[in-house]
Amino acid sequence: DLDEAIDLHRAALVLCFPGHFNQSLSLNDLTTSVHNRFLQRGVLSDLDEVVELHRAALAVCPPGHPDRSTSLNNLANSLQDIFLQWGVLSDLDEAIELHWCSMAYTGCHRQSQPRPMIMDS
Repeated sequence: DLDEAIDLHRAALVLCFPGHFNQSLSLNDLTTSVHNRFLQRGVLSDLDEVVELHRAALAVCPPGHPDRSTSLNNLANSLQDIFLQWGVLSDLDEAIELHWCSMAYTGCHRQSQPRPMIMDS
């Protein structure tokens, strides 16, 4: 049951003291469960929580942390989901910038990559 999984992930996160190396992993595990609940139930507050949790995961992954690129990418993806729900362009702009930052961490260079295009249908 997703609610139980979320409760267990929250309990595990409490066990990770601030600065614990696996804190970002625990945050991402919790985020995955909350996102799955959003997909099942469509409760928009879950999607807002997903963004907050991804921001928290990124905050504990300073430059050089092995999970930083993943955290940047995860936050970008959740902001895209928020954009699709609400249509606020600043969410999309932030998502694009975070994707570029994530690519920089993985060796992709901004100058050599075309900018993504959003097309109205």
